[in-house]
Amino acid sequence: MKEAFEFAKITLRQSVRVKSFYGALIMTLVAIVGLFILHSFAMFEIPRILMNYVLSYTNLIILLLVFLTFFSLIQYDIDKKTMQYIVALPMRRRDYILGRYFGLMAFSFIVSYGIVILFYPFLIILIKQRPDAPFSSIRYFLYPLFLLLEVSLISSFALLFTTLSTKSIISILSTLGVYFIGHSLDDVREFILTGYGSDVPLFSKILIKTAWYLFPNLSVFDVKITMTYNLRFTLTEAFIIVGYGILYTVAILLITLSVFDKKEIL
Repeated sequence: MKEAFEFAKITLRQSVRVKSFYGALIMTLVAIVGLFILHSFAMFEIPRILMNYVLSYTNLIILLLVFLTFFSLIQYDIDKKTMQYIVALPMRRRDYILGRYFGLMAFSFIVSYGIVILFYPFLIILIKQRPDAPFSSIRYFLYPLFLLLEVSLISSFALLFTTLSTKSIISILSTLGVYFIGHSLDDVREFILTGYGSDVPLFSKILIKTAWYLFPNLSVFDVKITMTYNLRFTLTEAFIIVGYGILYTVAILLITLSVFDKKEIL
């Protein structure tokens, strides 16, 4: 495990050097200016509108940054033949996978909380000028935890697809497929259960139900509306979401480790 954490440190340092990280930093500074522009145009429920703006931006930038960073590192490993070098070292193969995973999650944690902390003082200043709706700092800082659960699950799938295929484009498309399917499952399932879904062919229904059980339901991690509008959110619901994310991630990582241990690396 020591080797895994050492590789995680390397992954974290490499992530900070990726060009997309500096692009995200510039975008964040622009987004802060956008916060003031939005405040000047908004008329009602200012705190909720501004909080939703910050959380939505955080969600977008983290997912985009993780995709770009992860596959930049994987492409670097392919070009530099890092995997062949790792196999030649007296260390377990799984330390490479775990190192990449922990390093990417550490990077995601730092960036996500860095964004919400950076926005917070500006958010408070603007909200105090027009406090026409409730604002919860606890929920504001709690949201990134659920976002990180989604990132954790997506990262585990990205590692799995990278292990299964040496073609980075296949890994990228497969990971994107999991993301879009994971966010569409609830809507499609609800449509099937309504009267409008009665015209859907039986084969399509079977396919949708199969996808429901095979793919992760990523929409459960999207709690922006709940946090923004202070909707009912119990500890039981939170623990269920956290448990779901952790168990699913661990399962995919175990499969990835098993595949990578048996994979022939030329």
